[in-house]
Amino acid sequence: MRLIHGAKAGALRSLGEEGLERHKCFVMHYVYCLTSPKRPVFRYIGYTSNLKQRLIARNQRCNPSTVAFIPLNLEGYVAFREKERALEFERYLKSGSGRAFARKRLW
Repeated sequence: MRLIHGAKAGALRSLGEEGLERHKCFVMHYVYCLTSPKRPVFRYIGYTSNLKQRLIARNQRCNPSTVAFIPLNLEGYVAFREKERALEFERYLKSGSGRAFARKRLW
């Protein structure tokens, strides 16, 4: 979780413990799409809470499902506050109608 510094931290301290719990920074959850210049029709849809780290790991051959498509480029992503909603959206994008939606509307 990200730490809060400066004026925001002072304002949150004045709220007390209860106020601090309600105003914590949110961890964002991402549903992302990776593409490969080697194979233009390849699209990998995934979920993570650390997008930068996941992209680095995918390009460093850490995952057997995408190693044949390296280098991978981030085509796009959608951020969510709730993990459950992000996972539902990922499942939807991996379905037939979700793939059509992503091709037409997202990336």
